This record gives sequence, C-alpha cells and structure tokens, in this order.
Amino acid sequence: RDVRSTADTDYQNAGWFHRVEWSMLPWLRWTGGFRLDRWTTWARPGEGFPSGNTLAVLNSALPALQANPGPVQVEGLREAGALAPGGTGLRTANLVATWNAGLVIPTRAGLIPYFRFGTSFRVPESTSLYLFRSFGASPTVSTISLPNTRLQPERGREFEGGVRWDGRRVRAGAGYFVNTLRDAITAVTTP
Repeated sequence: RDVRSTADTDYQNAGWFHRVEWSMLPWLRWTGGFRLDRWTTWARPGEGFPSGNTLAVLNSALPALQANPGPVQVEGLREAGALAPGGTGLRTANLVATWNAGLVIPTRAGLIPYFRFGTSFRVPESTSLYLFRSFGASPTVSTISLPNTRLQPERGREFEGGVRWDGRRVRAGAGYFVNTLRDAITAVTTP
C-alpha cells in the first residue's frame, strides 16, 4: 500500500514582472522593479495519506499538545482534518506585490557607489503546510511532524549599499546588506 507524508497538492502561480532602468544623467542611473504574484494551493486527501499509524500517533498525542502547545500553532493543526480521508481539502490564495529600487552612481575614476532597497516573499511549500508524518515504530515511542495550514508567506525587506571599482586590470568591491524577515517559515518543537 502506498503511504504518503503529504497531501496531493497543486501549486499555481500567475505573475507579472516589470523592470526599468533609467539613466537620468551621465553620472546617475536609477533601477526599479515591480512584481505581482497570485499564488494558490489546493491540497486534498489522497490514497495513503495520512497513514493509519500516523493518525494513531497524532490522536494519542493531541490532547497533551492542545493542553501545552508551546510554540506549535494548534489552529493550523486543527484545520488539517480536512486532509483526512473523506475531508474536503484545503485551499490557500495569496496576492503578493514586491518591488525594488536602486541608484547607481558611476564616476569617471571608475568608482561606482550603489544602493538598493527591495521587498521579497516566499510562499510556504507543501511540506511546511501539509507534512504529516510519524518517525517511529509505534504510537508509544514516536516523533511526529505536523502540518501548519495557517502559515503565511514569509516577507522580507532588503537593503544593500556598496561601492565597486573597475580598473583596467583589476575589479574590486565592498558592500553592506541587511535583510529582515517577517513571518519566517521555521520548524518548531514542543515536548
């Protein structure tokens, strides 16, 4: 019998991207970009998902987990019942806009300072949203990996600044960047 650790899942993305570069003056160049994406997922029950052993482990651990969830988002686990045999499945849809802008300032001496600021996103993959697996031989000694159907896309902001130097025989550069994330997609554990 086929045993699966994730639901049958379809991912779709429809997107539009536009990038522009404009030299305002001989010593100043502006770059910019805009991206619009519509991500959708559809997860549904499938043959062999979740396995009976995995369901037995979850059902035996669920009361203790609900009483003391720690960092586990129990609401995202409750919705996973829609992926069990006979369930209706789950759908997600995210409309996300990202952009970036930058300045490049070339000089006659070959020194090129640059600055860039932008945003980003990462859609949760099916293993983060729907992975449902037991790593063990019995319901009494087992480690389970649980789905979190409430995960949101990870969003970021990036800043980069630096300088490049283009000589006749040598090129060099130094840069500094800062990336910050919101709703970072990570794994959590609980006793």
